[in-house]
Amino acid sequence: MACRLCRPKSSRGEPAPYRGQHTVEEYDSYHRRSIAETAMYRVKQLFGGYLSLRDYDAQVPEAMAMICALNKMTLAGMPESVRVA
Repeated sequence: MACRLCRPKSSRGEPAPYRGQHTVEEYDSYHRRSIAETAMYRVKQLFGGYLSLRDYDAQVPEAMAMICALNKMTLAGMPESVRVA
């Protein structure tokens, strides 16, 4: 596999598009973004896609209450693990 500096040339002389593996940094940022998007999807599906209060200082505790409720529901659905042997 050619490195980024040694890309193969196309028939017109310019470098061919790079089709190799993503770097660790690219993968890590994609993974974090994917997890954040999944979390926001869960909140919006359970509690609706909007905040009912108009004032920003009131919206912050409202959003925190939603997240707290989601965390409690997630915790309630997790099985308790017991070590055997």
